Amino acid sequence: MNRLLNIAVYPLKIRTSSPIPKGLVPKPGKRRAMTYLYPDEDRALLSCDAVPLRERLLWGFLAREGWHVSEALDLQWADLDLVRGAVRLDKNKTDDPRAWALAPGVAAALKHFEGDAKALVL
Repeated sequence: MNRLLNIAVYPLKIRTSSPIPKGLVPKPGKRRAMTYLYPDEDRALLSCDAVPLRERLLWGFLAREGWHVSEALDLQWADLDLVRGAVRLDKNKTDDPRAWALAPGVAAALKHFEGDAKALVL
């Protein structure tokens, strides 16, 4: 939006100034490389019995849903609708309630362990 308004000022001269003050929009910084596991590494980690089941389930969830660890640790079973494969967050950092579909495999895995919820709490 900032770029578009600046183009409207110059070179198009449709506006005399941009309504967005200079410095309000931060300059883009260097993007950091995103880390991830390759499918064979993911499979090896999730099938490794030396790693506790709850940690493997958490890792699989994070890798497939793209959540931050802190967000996943704050998630409650009541936030999940595993019948429909959805997650519903009424409380979040933006205080903007939202809901979205989980990846089908994630919903199936969580549904499988739903009865063992207390054992899976980190």
